[in-house]
Amino acid sequence: MKSLLAFLAFIFSLTATAQVPEPHMLSLQVIGGDGADQIKSYVTKSPDGGFILVIGTTSFTGPIVDTFCPPPPSPRGVFVKYNSDGAKEWFKCRQSAWSDTAYTFMFQTLDEKFVLGGMANNGSKWVVRKEDGAGNGIWTKAYGGSGSQMLYSMIQTDDGGFIMFGSAYGGDGDIGFHYGSAGTRDFWVLKVDTNGDKVWSRVYGGTGEDLGGAVAMASDGGCYIVGSTNSTDNECTGNHGATDAFVARLNDSGILVWSKMLGGSGFDGGVENEGCNAVADGKGGLLIASASGSSDGDVSHQINDPGSNIWVIQLDSTGGIMWDNCYGGGGTEYPNAVCYATDRSIWIMGCSQVAGGQVNVAYGSRDAYVVHMDSVGNFLNAKVIGSTAQDVGYIIHPLRNGLVFGGGYYMNGNGTFPNIHNGFSDAFVAKFTNWTNEIQVFSTEVQFSVWPNPSRDAVIIEKYNDIPSTIVVSNTLGRTIYNSTINSKIWIPVHEWAAGMYYVHLINDRGYREVQKLIVK
Repeated sequence: MKSLLAFLAFIFSLTATAQVPEPHMLSLQVIGGDGADQIKSYVTKSPDGGFILVIGTTSFTGPIVDTFCPPPPSPRGVFVKYNSDGAKEWFKCRQSAWSDTAYTFMFQTLDEKFVLGGMANNGSKWVVRKEDGAGNGIWTKAYGGSGSQMLYSMIQTDDGGFIMFGSAYGGDGDIGFHYGSAGTRDFWVLKVDTNGDKVWSRVYGGTGEDLGGAVAMASDGGCYIVGSTNSTDNECTGNHGATDAFVARLNDSGILVWSKMLGGSGFDGGVENEGCNAVADGKGGLLIASASGSSDGDVSHQINDPGSNIWVIQLDSTGGIMWDNCYGGGGTEYPNAVCYATDRSIWIMGCSQVAGGQVNVAYGSRDAYVVHMDSVGNFLNAKVIGSTAQDVGYIIHPLRNGLVFGGGYYMNGNGTFPNIHNGFSDAFVAKFTNWTNEIQVFSTEVQFSVWPNPSRDAVIIEKYNDIPSTIVVSNTLGRTIYNSTINSKIWIPVHEWAAGMYYVHLINDRGYREVQKLIVK
């Protein structure tokens, strides 16, 4: 046994940069023209189970013009409708100039009409427009004050209205209140009804800089708002240092139920319109994906300190932390979108910059980065998508059968992308499965073995050190099948388990995690 352990230690000392498991990418499509074409970080659900995303374009020639929109005299937004399998069904083009109104959200209503949301004149007003199927306007309404206000998130409510969320300078007009100086922003939340009439307007935050990230529905008809802030007062008391992620729960009248600061002594949360997002967990709580540069406070399992990881936090309905975990490890990683797949596993789309840890490769100065974990945050796999230029991952959305649909933009035709690049930047969309190309450890030292593998009757799990540890076996839906402490070796009967793939997780009291694949025949 000692000779075997010595051999394994030698082998894995040579493979200290062993590749992490990657999700299988079923397809990759690029969309662009001679200008700048970029998928924005806004996806809305449609009543039939599909979704609508928006591509901003300035192109006048090329595939995006030939396939989607003829070139008007200014930039436009291309709204593309996909079904629940990720197949394109239709598209609509709208003017999107900063000197006019840039629509970034489109909702399909049950009466086969459409509601659009966006900003006028680079943030001078928030605008909502309802139109018929042919694009003819039914009504258009604007909201705001004399300062600028940035719109970052918009959702449809159960009563057919809409909640808009972002940040605002000043407190006059529809905003109604402002903390701090004229040079700082507050969180601004606005509810409108089915006719676009204002129902309520609320301002939250502190006297520092409060940047809106995302709004998500709560189970009681209220909502959650999530952002980042360096404020230390008013609704932002309890700052851990530098910037924190901010989360608040509002009731259906927009009244604050509770607010919470999340982070450590470093920079946590996000920056302008990047690095922070959230999704309701379907059980009354909230799943938050944030950037984190801390290794203390609320932040557990920081991988590269100092540096920035993707940080995921699961909150219950009262704001209590159920679990958290960090992902990445190369140098700087941050999320832009998060979703639950239909199998309840969790997917993140964001960016990475440096290879290392759970980041296999760095193609350029910034790459799109996809992370996949089980329903309680255990790392499963991750994939870098990039070129030698700057590339960004912006959206991730569930499809049927556990698949997900991701997208963003890239700036060079090499690396992961085909040798196709039409202009300044091109959009890309991709589909990913919930199974990996293979499972490999991503540490510099193997901590345990699983054998025989595949198995029909029983497996033996043997650990190679004396650190107190737990073994958890989960299925591909993220459900725990087996859970036990391990000293050195355990025997697990599997003859009654359904045939298929399982994940064996080793977790020790030093925060180390390792995942291996088990096949049961």
